[in-house]
Amino acid sequence: MKRFRGAAKHSLYGSLVMMMLIALFPSIVSADDAAGKTTVLSPAYRSAISGNTVIEFVCPGGTTAALYVQKQPSDGSVNTNGTRESVGGIIALDANGHGSVTFPANDYPKGPITLRIRVWQNGGDLDDAYLQLYNTGGVAWKTGLANAPVNPVTANMNLTFSDDFKTMPSISFSGEGTTYASVKPDTRSGGQFGYAAFEDRGGAYDPFSLSDDEYLKITTTYRGDGYSSPRAGWQQKATTGLIASEAMDGSGFHTQGGTDQYFEARIFAPPTPGMWPAFWTLTANNYADNPLGNGNYAVDELDVLEGYMAWPYQYSIAWHPWSGANAPNPSAANGGGTWAQLDTPTFGNINLAMGFHIFGVYITQSTTYYYVDNVEVASHPTLALSYQLGNYFLINGAVSDHVIHANADGTYSYDPDFLRYGNSNDMYVDWVRVYEAGSGNNGGNNGGNNGSIAYVPGASSTATATSETGGGWNEGPANVLDGNPGTKWASSTTQGLPQSITVDLGQSYSNVKQLRYFLSDYEWVARIQQYQVWVSVDNANWTKVDEGEWPNVPGIWYESNFNPVTARYVKLVALTAGQNQSESSSRASASEIQIGYQP
Repeated sequence: MKRFRGAAKHSLYGSLVMMMLIALFPSIVSADDAAGKTTVLSPAYRSAISGNTVIEFVCPGGTTAALYVQKQPSDGSVNTNGTRESVGGIIALDANGHGSVTFPANDYPKGPITLRIRVWQNGGDLDDAYLQLYNTGGVAWKTGLANAPVNPVTANMNLTFSDDFKTMPSISFSGEGTTYASVKPDTRSGGQFGYAAFEDRGGAYDPFSLSDDEYLKITTTYRGDGYSSPRAGWQQKATTGLIASEAMDGSGFHTQGGTDQYFEARIFAPPTPGMWPAFWTLTANNYADNPLGNGNYAVDELDVLEGYMAWPYQYSIAWHPWSGANAPNPSAANGGGTWAQLDTPTFGNINLAMGFHIFGVYITQSTTYYYVDNVEVASHPTLALSYQLGNYFLINGAVSDHVIHANADGTYSYDPDFLRYGNSNDMYVDWVRVYEAGSGNNGGNNGGNNGSIAYVPGASSTATATSETGGGWNEGPANVLDGNPGTKWASSTTQGLPQSITVDLGQSYSNVKQLRYFLSDYEWVARIQQYQVWVSVDNANWTKVDEGEWPNVPGIWYESNFNPVTARYVKLVALTAGQNQSESSSRASASEIQIGYQP
């Protein structure tokens, strides 16, 4: 997907992708180009079925056809993806290209199911069509986290997030106070990309629903010229949905950073050409209220699944080290991508449109690995920020520019292929979960509230320090409580380190468990590196609750997390900081400090 996309564009990258896909997969029509495409007459697209169901279709010019579907393994194993099976053998079509076959739905996986209809004209490929349905009968198989296979890389990791979608999660525009945001949370106006607008949960064009209390369903719908919405920033004519685990204010879920991380989700992509489904991550500093401001920090993006559904035989994996306008990315030269092939025996010949797959990314300090159905399919040297800062995840439907045609009057239209299966299609998410190893470096948070943490108001607190810069520079300790990242406390330039700053909370709080520290990048020479955190109830007797080292990454809130304690005074000790650490001129600085507690 795109970090900095503020409007839909026919980008150079998109054009290159288009050219490469066309080269790899030329038009399926190698018979009579004048022949038509397949239309399913019954059952209706996206309808519910069970038992013996007659599939009736017509493809002008077609002479023979075959119906394919995913079949679960006979032993019900969750460690394979089943196999592609032909139903009814070769189907002879009449002179009008009409054919039918009985599909015994109860013998196949329960829930979302998509039938693939291949049509030939006198032995030559003519069409490849899909019928998306929902099997209310069938065989329950591999559904839900209780039946999810385990990737061995997670053996010594901790499960830190999971959503089984047994109930509808809370979703809001900003993501604040809910589990997910419904837009990319990097701007207050809401990040949009592609040619379907990301609409609101509960709004007039709500794209979210649950199926059987088992799956999150994200519906993409073509609305036509009459569609108007604040979310349609460049006159999109379709709607879809997105969930992001981080909110615009930085709250919500993200991994901690400085430790191994594994993200995975089980997803069934829609078959419609032009659909652009995705499961991806962004580094945790990429949120609207980051005090540095957009463009003043770099971001890593990992595309775990980026589907181009005109070519469901494969999907794109990509890694993007985005630089800000004023912040070069340390991994700027290391971006790239590849294609993972799904229509192979390894994956049961189940392509992206035919069934669920589990997509995963494993981020280690040296190498990042990508998996589908627990099989490694790609790897690359880890982008620095994705490891150091931690990441949040996004899952979305989207419409790519591959089905968009620019008109002479400046408007655009959608290709008929986008509407060949009706005006809507569905993307299903069975579950998503995240693992982390160890406790991390306490340096990957982004300013969020971690769900259950509240922060003591700066207005009711005071701060003192062992020293401060003199000479009328207004760099006293009170500045860390003013909510303004443009002010700061700085220790003396003549006393060296260690130095400390102490926050008096005004009263004792139970369950104090976190100190957050932010430093504007202009003061980076005084960044606190090795630190200790001490607490006290009387400003006389002190207990050390944490110590560690924060990474050299600007633009994030550093965290010290510790077991809950009762405290009124919290002291941050800077053991080393910034440059010239062994010299007497070495100093420490902080723009903001916040103390978190469990309400």
